[in-house]
Amino acid sequence: MAYSLVAVAFTVLLAAIGFVLSGPRTRDVVVELPDGLWNALNALTTAGDFSGLSGGQKVWAGVALILGGACLAVTMSSLTSLFVSTSLWNARETRRMKHTLKGLVRHTIVCGYGDLGAAIAARQKARGEEVVVIELDDAAAQAASSAGYLVIEGSAAEEGVLRRASIESAATIVVSMGGHPERICTVMMARGLNRDVLVIATAAAAQGVQWLTVAGADAVLPAPEILANEVERRIAAHAAGAGGKATGHGDLATAEEVAAPTATPVQDS
Repeated sequence: MAYSLVAVAFTVLLAAIGFVLSGPRTRDVVVELPDGLWNALNALTTAGDFSGLSGGQKVWAGVALILGGACLAVTMSSLTSLFVSTSLWNARETRRMKHTLKGLVRHTIVCGYGDLGAAIAARQKARGEEVVVIELDDAAAQAASSAGYLVIEGSAAEEGVLRRASIESAATIVVSMGGHPERICTVMMARGLNRDVLVIATAAAAQGVQWLTVAGADAVLPAPEILANEVERRIAAHAAGAGGKATGHGDLATAEEVAAPTATPVQDS
């Protein structure tokens, strides 16, 4: 865009100089420059009367019209691209999101939009809760945005990202992303920024429960064990109801039901 504006200015100046040099020399060049500029603007906007121009100036007017038309086309293309570009749309969306986030109170923050995070966000949204998703992966962040959530791209383990999600006024934060160290850091950061927020974290293994609890989590869910227990319970119930024979799958949980943690939170004593 800046280059286009510079090109327009250069074209006008060049046209003005051309009109001065191609016209009759009755006065000093510097004195005739304003007249040349006026003729240049007339030519480039095709809004003036050229009957008073000399033959050489009329030829130059044609050249200026061609140059000006090409330059104007490039400038208009740049302006059009600017107003319809993704970057401008993203800037507007970012401003809108910042304004919305500032007004959030008692909302839920979901860190990580994987299968489990998506299921938890959907459950909270269905309950009428305002949900903010923090996601580092571009594709997952786009999926969350398409699902209608307020999305902040970045690592939840960073203080600035949590503050952008208005952690200070949040009611709940669910930490279910990244590796074990990142989850511990996120729990500690969230607890430090909001002493009253409900912090729920998932652990990749049972041994991670203790560390996340010490970090400040109110509840820690060892996701693999919860899923394994749920699968085992469903298989046993199905087998008992069918007399050991497979007669259907009406009692089997959907993926979202299994993903949603309904078991009693496991805490380190």
